[in-house]
Amino acid sequence: MKKIFRLIYIFFFCFSTSLLASNYYWVGGTGTWSDFATHWATTSGGTVFHVTIPSPNDDVFFDANSFLSAGDTVYMDTTITNCNNMDWSGAINAPVFSGSMNLKIYGSCILNPGMIWKVGGGITFKSATAGNIIDCAGLQLYNFSSHVDISFDGTGSWQLLDSLNIGSGISGGRVTLVNGDFKTNGHAITCNVFRFMNSNPCTLLLDNSIITCEHWNLDFSTHLTLILDADSAIINASQIDGGSGFTYYNVTSGDIRSDSCSFNDVSCFRTDGNVNTFHNVIMPASGNYVNGNGNIFNKLIMPGNLCAFGGNIQIDTLIFNNPGQTINFGSGNVISVNDLLLLQSDPGFPTSIQCNIGSATISIQTDTLCTDFIYLKNITATGGAVFFAGDHSVDLGGNTGWNWVRCAPLISNVWPGDCNYDLVTDNFDLLNIGVAFGDTGYVRPGASTSYTAQPCQDWYYQFINGTNLKHADCDGNGIVDANDTTAISLNYGLTHPARLLHQDENNSTGTKLDFVLPPVIVPGSAVSVPVTLGTSVDPAGAVYGIAFTVNYDPAFIQPGTMSVDYTASWVENTGNHLHLEKDFPGAGKTDVAFTRIDHSDASGYGIIATLNFTASPTANGPFNLSFSHVRVISHNEIEIPIQTGSGTTWINIVENENEIASSVFPNPMSDKAVVTFSNPNHEEYSFSMEDITGRIIFHEQTTLGNSFLVNRNNLGNGLYFYIIRSQNGKTSHGKIVME
Repeated sequence: MKKIFRLIYIFFFCFSTSLLASNYYWVGGTGTWSDFATHWATTSGGTVFHVTIPSPNDDVFFDANSFLSAGDTVYMDTTITNCNNMDWSGAINAPVFSGSMNLKIYGSCILNPGMIWKVGGGITFKSATAGNIIDCAGLQLYNFSSHVDISFDGTGSWQLLDSLNIGSGISGGRVTLVNGDFKTNGHAITCNVFRFMNSNPCTLLLDNSIITCEHWNLDFSTHLTLILDADSAIINASQIDGGSGFTYYNVTSGDIRSDSCSFNDVSCFRTDGNVNTFHNVIMPASGNYVNGNGNIFNKLIMPGNLCAFGGNIQIDTLIFNNPGQTINFGSGNVISVNDLLLLQSDPGFPTSIQCNIGSATISIQTDTLCTDFIYLKNITATGGAVFFAGDHSVDLGGNTGWNWVRCAPLISNVWPGDCNYDLVTDNFDLLNIGVAFGDTGYVRPGASTSYTAQPCQDWYYQFINGTNLKHADCDGNGIVDANDTTAISLNYGLTHPARLLHQDENNSTGTKLDFVLPPVIVPGSAVSVPVTLGTSVDPAGAVYGIAFTVNYDPAFIQPGTMSVDYTASWVENTGNHLHLEKDFPGAGKTDVAFTRIDHSDASGYGIIATLNFTASPTANGPFNLSFSHVRVISHNEIEIPIQTGSGTTWINIVENENEIASSVFPNPMSDKAVVTFSNPNHEEYSFSMEDITGRIIFHEQTTLGNSFLVNRNNLGNGLYFYIIRSQNGKTSHGKIVME
C-alpha cells in the first residue's frame, strides 16, 4: 500500500509541477529581480503580479511593455536565480541588465541587440530536453569590471543562433561543458577558457566555427566520454590541451599538447605529445620545440633562433629558413625526412646543429643535402641521401656520414617568367619576385627574356618550397628587381615540359576575401567594385603578397575596360609594391597579383584593390563575380588560409540614366566605412548624409576620386541615408547601418 501511495505522490508532484509553470512578464522599468510584487506581472503590461520570484519551470519575458524609458535597469540581487526560458527579444528603450548573478536557465536564452549588458557572474544551462537555443543577438557578454562564466550541465542539447562572446584574456569568462550536447552551428566563440570537465557523456559539434580563447582544455583524464566534431573549426588559443584521439582542423596556438590527434594547418611554437599527425606546422621566429615520439609531419617550418627536438619523428619536408639558428637534438633522437631537408646558413650567421649529450640521427631517404657554414656536433647522417656539410663548416666531433666538402656547382635551367618554377608563367610568379626583391646571385650567361631553357648556376638561397632564388631573376642580371616583372608579362600563360596541374587555392575557412558589389548596375555605366580582405572581427595578419583570379560573365562587361586600382589598399602603397594584371575578356577572367617589396608584412582589413570596368550596354539580369586560384603569403612565404566569397548583383534598365552605382564597406559599420562609386573621368562629386528624420548629419564633402570616408564620430546606432552628387546632375543614393 505504501508503494502505491509513493507512486501516486510522485505522479501528482510531477504533474502539478508542469501545471504550475507560469509566464513572468517584467513591468515597471527599473527594479530588482526579487521584487516580484512590483515587476513580475502575470501578463504583458499587466497589473496582476506573481507572489514569488520565477522558478526553474517559469518562462520570463522582457517586452515592449517592460521598460518605460531608455536605460531602465534590471538589477540581479538574488543568490541563485532560476527560470526556464529567458526572452528579451521584444524589449525596447535600450534596457540595462546589471548586477552579479548566479543564473540557472532550464530552457533557452534569447537576448536583444538593443539591450546593454552590465551583469557579471555565472550562467548555467540546466535543461534535460533537446532543442534549446542560445541567441546573444550580437552582444558582448562581458565588461571590464566583471566577466561571465557559462556552463552546460544538463542532459539536454543547445544550439547557438549567433556568436558567443564572453571576452578573451584575463578579463574573459569560461565556457565549460559538464553534461549534454552543444552545437555551435558555425558561429564564433570568444572566451578565456573553453574546457570539458567531469566524465559525463557530452557532444560538442563545432562545425566551421572560429574559437578564440586563452586556453582550450580537454583534460586527458576526463575527456574519454566526449564526442568532438572539430575537423572544420578554427581554434586560436594561447595553449591547447587537445586530449587524445581527436581530429582538428586549423589551429593557432603557443603550445599544443595532445596524443594521437590529427591536425591540418598549425601555427605554434611548441608541440608536445605522442603519435600525433600534422599536415603543415609553421612556427614563429622565436623558440621552436618539438617533443614526443611517433609524431608525423607533412611539412614543418622552424625559423626560430633556437630549435629543439625531444623524440623520434617522421617528416616529409623540414625547413630551417633562418641563418644563425641553433638546432638541438636529444640523445638518441632520430629525425626521419622523407623528401626535403632545407638548411639556411651563411658566413655571417652560421647555423649550429648539435646533440650535447650522446648522439642524434638525421635520416633522409633520397636526394642530396647541400649546405655550408654550419657547426656540427654528434650528428649521424644516414639513409639513401648524400650529405654535404660544405668546406666552410666546422666539425665539433662525434659526426658520421657527412662529406666535408661543398656540393659540385649545381646548374639547371631558368625559364624567364616562371619565378616559382611550377612550370607555367602566371600571376603567382609575381609573389616570388616580391619575396626575393633585392637579392643577388650569379649572372646568367647569355641571358634574355625569351621563353627558352637558359642554364644558370644555383644561387645560395632557396624559396620555402626548395626552388632556387635564381628563378626570380628573370632578366638574368644577377639581381631581383622590378625589371624582372617584364618577363612575366611577355611570357604570360606559357608552359614548359612536364606541366603540372595548377592547384586551386580556394578554402571554405580562413580570412575572408570578398567583393563589395553595388545593389544595381546601370547598363553602359562605369562600375567600381572594391575587393576586400579581412573583417573587423577577423582581420588579416602578416600579408605580403596576394594573387587571385576574378571570374565573370564576358557578356556583362565591355571587352578591354577591366582595370585594377590600388589607391585605397591597406596592403600596398605607391612606393612599396609591384603589381600585375592580365584580363582575358573572351574567357571571362582577370588574373591579378600584387606584392610589397620591403620584406615587411601588413595587417588589417578592408579594401585591398578596386576593380573598374564598364558594364555592357545590352546587359540585363544577374551579374556574378567569383574568385579562383587564390594565394596570399607573408614575407617569409607562409601561406595564409583564405575564405573566398562571391557576389551577385543586378544589371537593369533604369529610367534615371543619371543614377550611378555606389557601395559601402563595411556595412553595417562600427567606427568608419568607405563609400566607393564610379568616377572614371575624375569629375567633382559631393557627399552628404542624413538620419531617418531628414536631419543633415554630414555636410557636403567633395572629391575628384571615387570614394568618401565616413567616420562615425558620436553618431548613435541606426539607419542613415547618403547621397552623392556631381555638378552635371549624376547622383547615387544608399544606406549605411551603424551598430
